[in-house]
Amino acid sequence: MKTEVAKISMKPADLEAQLTAIAALETIKNNQKKETAEAQAATEARDLKFDQMYAKYSALVKYSKILLGKDQAIEALGIVVKR
Repeated sequence: MKTEVAKISMKPADLEAQLTAIAALETIKNNQKKETAEAQAATEARDLKFDQMYAKYSALVKYSKILLGKDQAIEALGIVVKR
């Protein structure tokens, strides 16, 4: 590679600096890919838990409306009541 660099009149020190910069960028890119994959896995795990909880939440809302009947009592549980 140094012979090709000599043909375009680039100093070996400049070549080393550019190769070091490229290696640093590759490291940053790989870390970003890793963080993106971890974030996607966390999102998928969260969505799975929400899906599991939704059935229980739906049952709670249904029973609360039947048992409590009053809008204020249901809202005290944190369930929004449409009027």
